Formats: sequence, structure tokens, C-alpha cells
Amino acid sequence: EFPLWSPDGNTVYYWSVSSGDQDFFIAARIRREPTPVVLSRDSLFSGDYFRLVSDLHPDGDRIIVAQQAGVSAVLDAAAGESERFIVVTNWFEELRQRMGN
Repeated sequence: EFPLWSPDGNTVYYWSVSSGDQDFFIAARIRREPTPVVLSRDSLFSGDYFRLVSDLHPDGDRIIVAQQAGVSAVLDAAAGESERFIVVTNWFEELRQRMGN
């Protein structure tokens, strides 16, 4: 679902939805000539995300996604809960450090 092409046109990113609550963000590397062929598919991360609310940065090295951050989907106004947003910067750099690349 919700495919996004890389700026160079050699990778398509998309959401693969499982039967559970896990969504997988996939990078499929493509060879376009002479006939389009998928060279590889890599699962970049998984979790319970709002798939529609994601986008790839124009330079192709960052993505932004929305995820529920410990607040129930239906907020209880009487309990005084409020929505909050967590912004993660340098996500790919952190991933590289954790993966040892």
C-alpha cells in the first residue's frame, strides 16, 4: 500500500500489511532496463503505523511516518489526556549505528 518512488527511480518504498497489528515498510530495489525487474526487497522497519501519513524526503535519505505514541485511539477527555507528537530526527543515522553499517 501507499508506494513512494525514490528520487533516482531505482527503489520503490511501500507498506506491507500483515494480518496482525504489524505493518512492514519495504524497500524494493528495481532494475528498469531493458525490462523492469525487482532485484531485492528489504524490510526497513515494522510496527503499528498510520500508513497513509508517511512521506519520503526529496533527497531520498529520510522518511517521516506517524505512529500512535502510547495514547489510546479514542482519547478520554474526562481523564485529561491529550495528544502528543514525537519527532525523530536523523532516523537513518541511528539505524545505521544500531545495524553496524
